[in-house]
This record gives sequence, structure tokens and C-alpha cells, in this order.
Amino acid sequence: MARFNDRFIATAARPPSATAARPPSARQGAGAGSRGLLAAGSLPARPLKSMFIAALFLGALSLGALSLAGCSANPTPYQPLGEDGGYEESRLQQRIYRVSFKGNRHTRESDVLDFLFLRSAELTVKSGFTHFIIQQDYGRTQMDLQAGASGPRLQLGFGFSNRRSFWGLGFGVPPSPHYTSAISYHLAMFVIKMLKAEEAATHGDKAFHARFMIESLSAKKEKSLRKGS
Repeated sequence: MARFNDRFIATAARPPSATAARPPSARQGAGAGSRGLLAAGSLPARPLKSMFIAALFLGALSLGALSLAGCSANPTPYQPLGEDGGYEESRLQQRIYRVSFKGNRHTRESDVLDFLFLRSAELTVKSGFTHFIIQQDYGRTQMDLQAGASGPRLQLGFGFSNRRSFWGLGFGVPPSPHYTSAISYHLAMFVIKMLKAEEAATHGDKAFHARFMIESLSAKKEKSLRKGS
């Protein structure tokens, strides 16, 4: 028992080592102390730069999506066929034409049909006839499938923990995404035969008076052009 106490007293009386007694600043030196202060008191420069680049990338994607969504937000105006729809015609015989009008998903079906009648009437007058009859008619509404709320997602996250920064950019696809249908465009088509006034009398109500139709639909035509401009 005495021997154990002697060894304990001798150990307790031994002075601590010089290295253990030095303060952290004395061991690290001026340069190391400055680096330690940067790591403990501020954020690393490289993660902040990466976060900034990722935020710019996500912002550019968002602006691009918004601009694409806003390109065709208006109904298709009365115009020749273009990227956003319009009318076109093909001459099949001397007085027989195939006329069509295509409207985007924001265009009402009734407007598509009215613009098809209007273009048919304009061609009739331009060709020197007074009436036209519809020999064939065709219409279609194109539907597309789109991913719903559970579809693919692009996400960006960033934060701070224990005086360090972190961020992440991820793309996720659920195992069974939910799809919904959406209208892509409306298409209507006529095959018309142009008639003289005396010929139209033999067709009764099936013959459409071209000039009367142009006057009736001119207001809708001008309104669509104002919206499209």
C-alpha cells in the first residue's frame, strides 16, 4: 500500500510537459493560426463559388421554362400557317380546294371552325366565285401526355452546418410517375367547291354566301390580330 501511494505521489508531483502546457497559438505559429481562424470563423471560398454557379444554373433553367410557357399563351390569330398555327390551302382542281386551319391549345374549337369558314370564303371571292359548298369536312384535336406533380423534378438545396457550407443539385424520377392528358392543338379541314350564283341556287342551304360570311366574321378576325400582336 505504501509503495502504491509513493508511486501515485511521485506521478502527481511530476510537472506537465512543455508541449502540453503551450497554448494552441504557440504550437501553430502565426500562419497556421490565421488558417485556423479562417476555417473556424468564415465559410470556405470554393463551396460558396460552387453554390453561386449552381444557383445561376437553376435560375437560367427557370427563366427558360417561363419564356417557353409564355410564347404560346395567346390563341392562334387569323394568319397563314406558322409555328403557332394558322390557315393553309391546296388547289385540287379548277374550283376545288382543300382548306385547313390549325389552332394552338389556347384557341377555342369554335374559333378554329370560324376561321376555316372565313378562309374558304376569302378564297372563293378571290377566285371570282360567289358561293361555296363543303364536299368533305374533317376535324381533330391532338392530345399529349404530360408528367404530373409526381413526374421528374430538378432540385437545388444548400445550407450550413457546423460552420461549413454544403449544397446539392439533384434530378429525381419516381418509380411510377403520374401522367395527365393535355390539348396540343385543334385542326379543322374542308374540301370545298366554288360556285357561281346561279349554280348555288340548286344547292339550297348547303351553299354558303362568301361575301356575307366575310362580313360576319371580319370582327373576329380583327380581334384575333390585335391579341396576337
